Amino acid sequence: MGSFLNSTVAIPVIKSNSVRAIAAAGKTRWRDLPDLPTIAEQGYPGFDCQAWYGFLGPKGLSDTIVQKIYQDTREALQTKDVRDRFATNGLDTLDWSPQQFAAVMESDFEKWPQIIAKGGLKPQ
Repeated sequence: MGSFLNSTVAIPVIKSNSVRAIAAAGKTRWRDLPDLPTIAEQGYPGFDCQAWYGFLGPKGLSDTIVQKIYQDTREALQTKDVRDRFATNGLDTLDWSPQQFAAVMESDFEKWPQIIAKGGLKPQ
């Protein structure tokens, strides 16, 4: 049986030998498991499946509020305490602008339905 888990869940159980990892699904290897190859490195070039987290607001949220949230979040993510907490949980902090984050979401919203349809997968 196989499963995709994000690093915050996967790394502790992999390190405890409760499960055996076969690959990291993102573009790069996990910092905490540098010997674990990526799926792309194992013969599937271009494979990239990674979890992301971000803030979302209601449609029509003013640019002033969006920029304020972005700047405050960006500032918090640059502090040592926050970076250390993220690292402890196997997470990286990325400095995506609201426009970059929107582009990532849009790309994923286009990519995954195509993959699901191509694989013939059905919700159960």
